Amino acid sequence: ALRCAYSSYAQRLVDCGLGAAFVSLHSHDAKLSDALTRTPGSFALTLRGIDNLIDRGVRVWLNFVAVTHNVAAADSFVRFAKERFPKISGVCLSLVAPIGFADRMPQLWPRLPVASESFRKALLAATRAQIPVKVAETCGLPLCFLPGFERFSEALRGLPVEAAARPDRMHPKVCSECRWRGFCTGAWRAYVDRYGEAEFVPR
Repeated sequence: ALRCAYSSYAQRLVDCGLGAAFVSLHSHDAKLSDALTRTPGSFALTLRGIDNLIDRGVRVWLNFVAVTHNVAAADSFVRFAKERFPKISGVCLSLVAPIGFADRMPQLWPRLPVASESFRKALLAATRAQIPVKVAETCGLPLCFLPGFERFSEALRGLPVEAAARPDRMHPKVCSECRWRGFCTGAWRAYVDRYGEAEFVPR
């Protein structure tokens, strides 16, 4: 979305057939957002890019990727999204994946119980603000961490899964007792290796 801050570029994309966009915006605080992206000024440019896309009829979903620095503010982010972008199509709540660069930075990984509490507050905020919201499947929360809010997970919008789809994913032992086992893609293996399985409670 940074290049879409230039209206001519946004228009070129629309002229080429762009109808929907999935834009990462990790904070409603400019300073924190720029720090997370390590790109000074990127927050302002991203907002301008989103404006340019929405003004041209593009359906824009915002992707909030939670790390330890921003996870507690998920509900505030949702309210910001609704106020700042009244025509936004929705917000997706995600967690940083412990792969690639993030694999070497576990200090970025939110603990799942913390993310669970924050995401549930954000889902309530979105419902009250009447803004579409969803929790990512693989890069979101396992279903056992969304008690009462499972319907917001993308995991329930697809086909049942027979097993973890990737070698870097796994189902802790207790998952065999969970009613959501056939739909949930489990957890990141790196997370379980570091923090163990005690946080996982079958539903």
